[in-house]
Amino acid sequence: MQVSMKLIDFGSLRALVDVQFEDMEVRGFKVIDNGEGPWVAMPAKEIVRDGHKQFWNIVRFINDEAKQKFSDQVLDAYRTELDKRSRKCPGCSD
Repeated sequence: MQVSMKLIDFGSLRALVDVQFEDMEVRGFKVIDNGEGPWVAMPAKEIVRDGHKQFWNIVRFINDEAKQKFSDQVLDAYRTELDKRSRKCPGCSD
């Protein structure tokens, strides 16, 4: 699995993430941090039903263990990118 991302600071959005698995790339993962620590949001499609917005995940893991392993790998890559940024620009904020 190869993770690529663009760091962003927009509201609670911290990074846009694409993940490559052997012969397939899945785009649209997000790293979110609303003050309780970062977590990985799945790509989702916005649906409006009866005037209310709903989001349906496009990617779904079969079990919690696989989802946790995936999230840990993405968050490790996120922390590595933050570390690279801080070394390039020590005075810059996240």
